[in-house]
Amino acid sequence: MKFDVAAYLGASFGVWTGRGEIVVRLRLSADAAHHVRERHWHVTQQVTERPAGEVEVGFKLSDLHDVTRWVLGFGADCLVVEPTELRDAVAAEACAMLDGSRFRGA
Repeated sequence: MKFDVAAYLGASFGVWTGRGEIVVRLRLSADAAHHVRERHWHVTQQVTERPAGEVEVGFKLSDLHDVTRWVLGFGADCLVVEPTELRDAVAAEACAMLDGSRFRGA
């Protein structure tokens, strides 16, 4: 059997891959919405226009590592609608950014 890289990485948002399917839904403010409108980020991407220029974007992914970093890049302009695991990962990362806990001597 031949290894199919495209099939293996198809549900990945970046380089991390996992097993299964995780439904991700995010809401982006009008200030950040153009980033989603201008680029196709993932094969499963679905964009829904919302009032006041906001968008909701959804993905079906196999892992949350890369999308967590992507969400953090939007700061307060991105709301994690689901899953709870992603919301918790973003919150934990934001707290770690503030307290410097990953640095020695911080």
